[in-house]
Amino acid sequence: MSNSKSYSSRPVWLMLGVSLIGIACIALLNENSNANRLVLQRYLQVLPNISLEMVKAQSALAASDGQVLAPKQVDMLEESLAKLLASQSSSFDKRNFAMKIEIWRRNNLPSQFIERELHRFGFESCEPNIQLENQIRLVKPVSALQRSAFPHYQVTLCYQQKDGSLLTASASSLDESPDDALGQ
Repeated sequence: MSNSKSYSSRPVWLMLGVSLIGIACIALLNENSNANRLVLQRYLQVLPNISLEMVKAQSALAASDGQVLAPKQVDMLEESLAKLLASQSSSFDKRNFAMKIEIWRRNNLPSQFIERELHRFGFESCEPNIQLENQIRLVKPVSALQRSAFPHYQVTLCYQQKDGSLLTASASSLDESPDDALGQ
């Protein structure tokens, strides 16, 4: 009888062992998922500033039609950022990645009216917390807009997480510089 008792407890111990291994695997996957999320968040906080500087540099080489960025350049930027994020996070999915680039500049005509250039890739709901137009109006009174220094730029990157949450980060030419933020 004692033999049958130990025999019947083996499946219980086996099931308990398999359950513990399963729980440990889930915990590791969860930890890995959280680590991937943190990596994406960190990169999304830095990449808009880098992209903004790239757009500013390209502005000096604006095409003859007055457009700062050609569609091919936006595609190359998208591919570069997607490759970088994919190399840093195993959970990165390019289909969940989006970017909005907005440029406000004066045209070269005598009237010098303000033109808006907009580029996007990915889903359309990728928007900054504060639109560039609103930033410009907060910094400069409407009457001074025509005389103010242009161009102004804003880059917004977004990533749709598996849980439906949206990671968003923006950089603008009107953001405070690190020295301004420190009060210097």
